[in-house]
Parts: sequence; structure tokens; C-alpha cells
Amino acid sequence: MTTTRKQYSPKFKARVAVEAIRGEKTLSQLESQFKVHPMQIAKWRKSALAAAGTIRGWRHTQGAKRRSRE
Repeated sequence: MTTTRKQYSPKFKARVAVEAIRGEKTLSQLESQFKVHPMQIAKWRKSALAAAGTIRGWRHTQGAKRRSRE
């Protein structure tokens, strides 16, 4: 018998990651609340922080390029 892996939507992952980034609750508390393993929450948090850094950096460089053309 094969089991299918649980698949989470990007919206759910973002919601869990934001809660983890806030730091108001421990990973164990978030695990109980969202029914997701703490290591998975930590991975989503790390991924969200990395993505946020690249988005900010991209916007910053795009703005600088536009200003230099004007």
C-alpha cells in the first residue's frame, strides 16, 4: 500500500512561515497549531527569509537602474 505525501499550498506555507518569523510562539507551539513538523516549519521560515532578501535586493537594484537612466 502506498501513501501519498501531504502537500501544502503556498498560501499555507507563507502563513506558517510568517508566524515563525514573528517569534511570538515556539516551534512546538506552531507544530500543535498547524499540525506540521517543527523541522518543516524551520525550513519554510528559512526559505521565506531568503526569498525576502532577494526580493528586497532586486527592487533596490531595479530602482537604482531606473534612476541612473533618468
